[in-house]
Amino acid sequence: MKKRILALIMAVSMMAVLTGCGNGEVSNDNITITKYKGIEVEEVAPEEVTDEAIESEILYTLQQTVAAEHGIKDRAAELGDVVIIDYEGKRDGVAFEGGTDTGYRLELGSNSFIDGFETGIVGHMPGETFDLNLTFPEEYPNNPDLAGQAVVFTVTFHAIAPTELTDALATVICGTETTVEEYKQQVKEYLQESYEANAESKFSNAVITALLENCTVKNYDEDKLEEVKAQIESQYSYVTAYGMEVDAFLEMYGTSVEKMAKEQLCWEYAVELIAEKEDLTISLEEYENKLAEIIEGSEYTVESYEEAYEEMYGEGSLKIAMLQEKVSEWLLENCKRVEASEKSEE
Repeated sequence: MKKRILALIMAVSMMAVLTGCGNGEVSNDNITITKYKGIEVEEVAPEEVTDEAIESEILYTLQQTVAAEHGIKDRAAELGDVVIIDYEGKRDGVAFEGGTDTGYRLELGSNSFIDGFETGIVGHMPGETFDLNLTFPEEYPNNPDLAGQAVVFTVTFHAIAPTELTDALATVICGTETTVEEYKQQVKEYLQESYEANAESKFSNAVITALLENCTVKNYDEDKLEEVKAQIESQYSYVTAYGMEVDAFLEMYGTSVEKMAKEQLCWEYAVELIAEKEDLTISLEEYENKLAEIIEGSEYTVESYEEAYEEMYGEGSLKIAMLQEKVSEWLLENCKRVEASEKSEE
């Protein structure tokens, strides 16, 4: 439920991070936009669906969907196998944080775990439960408390993920009688739709980027800027667990917390101005319909969700996200799609 809300808010905001009516300049106290209708944006062609992509998707599905119940169980594990295991790690008889999981899919030989864990599974048969007596490396930044410590992992080995699709497995995946060829065709159609959606998403990002190139912010609300920077810091705080600063991580992608925050505010200011000029608003009916769509299938009712949402995100946040989405759609409808060779020189 919360993930769907965050997706709605962040999907539009991140368009700005990845970086016209009339053709004349428009402006207010915060921003000047030189052009926002008829912006030329290069088309983005979807990827080609290859046989390799189809096979890769099928292999992933075999590992994730049917391996535990319909995996290989009549031979011992070998390096290169993807195995389904439960494990619990203990130090001095006490389970330690991050050392327990169930239904975990592990490729033996991937070096995802400490030395001895993956090779310790090799040779065991599905259905076995066994202990692995191991020692963490002397330097272990993920959890310094475990560095150099002796531990015991109790592993329950369920199955080896299948690597070849059969009619029987295709039927299990689809829930109805299906042949290998029929399932491959379904996967091809799914990937085609996915690639087309991805291309359209990249085009949407390009439209927002092109708009921002025509925007000049005259005045940043410093309090709001600090608030957005704090949100970005929080969003990427996971990198600190790997000993990195957030800005150092973002620098690898050619950006920074400051830049991202200013781009996001630029987008928000542009949305406000374009919405005003084009008379774009969120009606009560639109708000209620979108809210009902978001909570559909959840444990919430509209009333309880509104209250919970306001508590989590603050009054009006959902309407702002909806307006950003509407302006984004308006820009898509009013831009000029061109081939790369057709785009005029700036």
